[in-house]
Amino acid sequence: MKHVTILVPEGNGNLSSVIGPYIILVRANEHWKNKTGQTLLDIELAGRSANIEFNNGLFYAKPHT
Repeated sequence: MKHVTILVPEGNGNLSSVIGPYIILVRANEHWKNKTGQTLLDIELAGRSANIEFNNGLFYAKPHT
C-alpha cells in the first residue's frame, strides 16, 4: 500500500488545490478496490491546525493529521 499525504496550507490557499487531488485519489482508490478487492492508497490531509479556513471562513478543511 502506498501512503499519500496532501498538505493543507494555512492562509490564503486555494481550496480546489487541496480538494481536487483528494477527490481524484479517493476515486482512483475506490476503482482499484472494486477491481482487485484491496485498496492501493492510504490518503490523508495534513495541516498545522485542526480546522483550516478558506475564503474568509466560507469553507473549512479538517486535516486528518
